[in-house]
Amino acid sequence: MTVIEFLSSAHQLPKDLRAEIFQVLHVIAAHQGRELRDSGEPVLEHPCDVMRQLMDLHFPPDVIIAGGLHDVIEDTGVTYGIIAAQFNPNIAGMVQAVSKRPKADFSDKQARLEEFHQRLRSEARKNFYLIFIKLADRLHNLETLHGLERKDPSKVLRIATETRDFYVPLAADFAKEFTPKSLHPVLDQYAAKMGLLAENSLIKISVTKLTSAPA
Repeated sequence: MTVIEFLSSAHQLPKDLRAEIFQVLHVIAAHQGRELRDSGEPVLEHPCDVMRQLMDLHFPPDVIIAGGLHDVIEDTGVTYGIIAAQFNPNIAGMVQAVSKRPKADFSDKQARLEEFHQRLRSEARKNFYLIFIKLADRLHNLETLHGLERKDPSKVLRIATETRDFYVPLAADFAKEFTPKSLHPVLDQYAAKMGLLAENSLIKISVTKLTSAPA
């Protein structure tokens, strides 16, 4: 979904929410406006897609805005304090909860990832919306891996494996312990879509390795 398509779909939203969405895009554009994702799309398209998924689920405005800002603490100089001041502490808290801690705090990538997984599980028990922010984020990441199997197979392998081992079980089982039953079908849909996309990516990597191996 392009930024223009997203904004067109958001024109019927309440005025205050539309204003905050524009503010989200302004914050991201100010720090990453000209950057492209590894798959080639403008950086702004990713938060737009995440917000669109959360809008489709009719989640509260703060959840939608936190979804749009979910990457800014990790990827830019924007801090919890800045988000709290420009939006509100509730949004800032959600963004912080779905963000990995700084790399300098850990000895290696795996330790950082494991700490994040544990913390997300803990925080999500207090606010189930965090699960859906991360599921929307992960689904769009999987949907935009196309073409990266040859360009950056290690990244594809990492994302697909983490999806299979952590995010699919998170949606299919763990989240149902504390998420309203009315949202369980949505969790099942996320688990199924992510599982299929992750498996397809793993197959493509295997095929790429076989076809590129010397005879």
